[in-house]
Amino acid sequence: MMLRYYVKPSGQYMGAASVPPGEDPENVFNPLRDAGYIEVPEPGQSAAWFWDFSTQTWFLPDAALMDIERTWRDVELSEWVWLRDRHRDQREIGTETSLDSAQFTELLTYLQQLRDWPQSEAFPKASERPQAPQFLEQFGGDQ
Repeated sequence: MMLRYYVKPSGQYMGAASVPPGEDPENVFNPLRDAGYIEVPEPGQSAAWFWDFSTQTWFLPDAALMDIERTWRDVELSEWVWLRDRHRDQREIGTETSLDSAQFTELLTYLQQLRDWPQSEAFPKASERPQAPQFLEQFGGDQ
């Protein structure tokens, strides 16, 4: 089975149409081609991708990049809030804490950096994301 990929005239990814094995792609009914969509090379991963006709490359518009980075930030925040809460609870009830005070400060700083990420001048460059403190590796998924 061969797939052909199509974009709207605006360049937004539209979808793929299949061509059965052994069939001439030009003679097979193709609802996307027949509706005037433009064939392009294999696309990005979703309808958020656009085809740049001048450079012949796929790209994500800034709005899509921002959505991706906000989602990453939200997931990262939710992954570590439990550790902050556990430390506060342990301190409140007077038991030994899982974090020392320096680690707790690092964790709080990281959570704040995550909250501030969308307002950063570097946003939405994934290479500029806030970096998690090294010690968090030992707590990965340990809720």
